[in-house]
Amino acid sequence: MYLQKLEIQGFKSFARKATLTFNQGITSVVGPNGSGKSNVADAIRWVLGEQSMKLLRGKKSEDVIFAGSDKKNRLGSAEVSVFFNNEDGRAPVDASEFVITRRVFRTGDSEYLLNNRPTRLTDIALLLAKSNFGQRSYSIIGQGMIDEVLAATPQGRKVFFDEAAGVRAFQIKKEQAANKLDQTKENLERVDMLVKEIEPRLRSLTRQVHRLEQRSEIETGLRTHQDLYYRSLWHDVQSQLDVVRAQHVAKEKERAVLESERQEIEQNLRIEESRKSRDAEFEGLQKSFQSLVDQKNVLARDYASVKGRRDAELTASGKSNIVWLERKREELGRKRTSLEDEMSEASIEKDDCSAEQTTHAQKVAELSQRSDDITREIAA
Repeated sequence: MYLQKLEIQGFKSFARKATLTFNQGITSVVGPNGSGKSNVADAIRWVLGEQSMKLLRGKKSEDVIFAGSDKKNRLGSAEVSVFFNNEDGRAPVDASEFVITRRVFRTGDSEYLLNNRPTRLTDIALLLAKSNFGQRSYSIIGQGMIDEVLAATPQGRKVFFDEAAGVRAFQIKKEQAANKLDQTKENLERVDMLVKEIEPRLRSLTRQVHRLEQRSEIETGLRTHQDLYYRSLWHDVQSQLDVVRAQHVAKEKERAVLESERQEIEQNLRIEESRKSRDAEFEGLQKSFQSLVDQKNVLARDYASVKGRRDAELTASGKSNIVWLERKREELGRKRTSLEDEMSEASIEKDDCSAEQTTHAQKVAELSQRSDDITREIAA
């Protein structure tokens, strides 16, 4: 495993994107003072997770972002990516090459990426520790670091020896486990405090819980009784509704029958009204009868007159015109008989018409009364 490539953009003096490629062996970066040689080492230390701004020769996080110059405005972010060759599989990454990227913005936000995927600083530190590589180890030796190692205390030198021996990863896990244990202890202490605070109210809460349980049972029973009550009420209403519907159907049938009878009566009334025209016919018959009576009277007078003349003529002529008179008498007798027959028929027809008129009048009165009764029943 070795450093393969370094990409810098917006970090300190690197305003434009710069790419440095490293081969196996020794690579030297040379240049005059102020050309940014130290910024390359700072960029490697920063991308590997360095949090101390003092080691990066700054005071705050935005100091690592390009601050601008006479020819170029300042930038809003800084980004550094370091590429490692992992063909030997030294790093616990399932790839022959992996890249670590760090970004920081002037707003104070920052992010870490492993193979262009967001990750945590803790995960990157653990990965580097398992690879025996880190920003605080002998892998990166800055200015004055050799003197710092020589003058360091045994505890300070132990950090370098632990990383060289490969126990740094276990130390990180130990620190993480210790932090989790501390957090767990704090949580237990808070739980104990809550228990001590709640314990005096435990009886009251127990009674409230019991009441709530009883309330739940009572509500269930009430809901059951309500269901039974409203179900019974619904059945009663449904039964009443069925009865009312049956009554309504019967009334509708009765109304239909009455309506049919009313229409029949109205039709009969119209027929009877049409028969009223027979009254005029009856009056005509009466006039005809009277005319026949008058004719009979005239014929009777003529007969008497003719008979008188016949008697006189017979007396005067000695019965010379007896044959004509006999014929005239027979003719008048036939006319009289015919007139009497017609009068008899007219009298019979008159009596029939009178009886029929009386019957029709009674029937009209009955139909009118029945029609009024049906109309009142329908209206009711």
